[in-house]
Amino acid sequence: MRSDMRPKISGAGTGLCSLPREILLEILEFCLPLDIIHMRLTCTLFNRLSTDLSLWTSVYRNSSFFLPPRPLQSIHDLERTLVRAQKLEVELEPSSTKKLAFKTDLELDICQEVNYFHPFQGRYVFVGTDYSLRLYDLWKESYNIPCHHVEAIPGTRFGFRIQHPTAQDTHWASEDDKGPMKFELYVPIFIIKRYGFGRTQELSDLSIWRIEPSATVAIKQIVSFPLEHLPWSRSEGSYQAIVSNGFLAYWNEMRSSRESFVYDINTGTLWDFTENVGPPDDSKFRQITILPDRRILIIRIRQTETLLEFLSIPKEDRGVGAPKIPTRNHHGTCDFSVRDVALITSKKSGPMEETLLFLAIEEVPGCGDTVIIFNTILSSDTTFASNIIFGGSFGPRLRNLCPTVRWEDDELYSIRVATRTTGYDMQLYDMKLDTGGDEVDGYQNRFLLTDSFCWWYTVFDGFTGTQMNLLDQNTVILVRSLV
Repeated sequence: MRSDMRPKISGAGTGLCSLPREILLEILEFCLPLDIIHMRLTCTLFNRLSTDLSLWTSVYRNSSFFLPPRPLQSIHDLERTLVRAQKLEVELEPSSTKKLAFKTDLELDICQEVNYFHPFQGRYVFVGTDYSLRLYDLWKESYNIPCHHVEAIPGTRFGFRIQHPTAQDTHWASEDDKGPMKFELYVPIFIIKRYGFGRTQELSDLSIWRIEPSATVAIKQIVSFPLEHLPWSRSEGSYQAIVSNGFLAYWNEMRSSRESFVYDINTGTLWDFTENVGPPDDSKFRQITILPDRRILIIRIRQTETLLEFLSIPKEDRGVGAPKIPTRNHHGTCDFSVRDVALITSKKSGPMEETLLFLAIEEVPGCGDTVIIFNTILSSDTTFASNIIFGGSFGPRLRNLCPTVRWEDDELYSIRVATRTTGYDMQLYDMKLDTGGDEVDGYQNRFLLTDSFCWWYTVFDGFTGTQMNLLDQNTVILVRSLV
């Protein structure tokens, strides 16, 4: 073959390949992830350009896909996350007539009864059993072997009484935009003492554990609190704990005169809020949510009404011997009944007002449940007003609200919500919200997935379209995806 007839496979020719490397990288930044993968196959030059870390980082930051808040550090992880997000976006297109369905990716055989599990970005899964805490890496070939684990001290076991976690419970941190990114989860775990061959079990301590997959010690206890010795029962739900936004809240509803407190993980400050937890009237205690800006939301219900109480956590101690009790600054009643409340955003709506947007399940006796978005406008005179601004039609009773929120900018939000019905079906909501105008505007698409694998405990990760179900006497976690 003559030398002038051989195909040029390097960038030393004319046309597109003759452009400077910086220009070519800038062009690729405007391409979709799958297009970049296809360009990689055309020639040696684009093969090298497509493996540039700065390219994938830029595509990640500028993408409109439903992605986690911070880019990963590995090129392989970036490619995998972006390509999966693009495919999932096609699956959830409003104009798509394709019937959604899950496919099984893998099974995690824990070999012990699972009491709690929490996924990390579709890759890691933290699992808690009676006698062990484990972390699994689903991207490894040996995914069924824990990459980290901790065993309970002899004579004790782990207990879990945790409100259902949301995506916002995962903390993201990085020294700067170019530094290594890490994500960590704080989990409250009760320590239960066992007597008489395990027949008698008593609540002993409440500990906070930090789960950080990138750390040398990935599962670490950071603090422990001795508690009054109460009988422990799997079915009793009078005492619960939650960690979110840097704070731990522990409360004992039935024995509120004994102990309930809030703990600042960063400063080690402890506040007693026993007086705030006890039901003040005929209302029923339902949920505590820790909001940003050092606030706590206590939610109670009374028939078809919802009672909301906002508490402020003091920034400084009030002196030696002074009571460290969060201060109530807003309280009132909504004329609708909600549960599984999760904050979407909060912003100033006036000189003396603040508007909070919440995602929740509304329940109406005789009509059923539906997923709604409601706002709460807090005024300077400690009062507030709440209204439903976005909602769908009522259907069967819903369980396990699993929201994932993506902040596209200060005013535009993408939300994916999965919830299980009373049967074995699953409802998936894909929402867009625009809060820039005087009124919140948006739309939602609802998908119904008939799925016999949606059992009593289901977790859905909206970033990856991954569903995790607890099966086979609570010892097997089934990992399934829409892509």
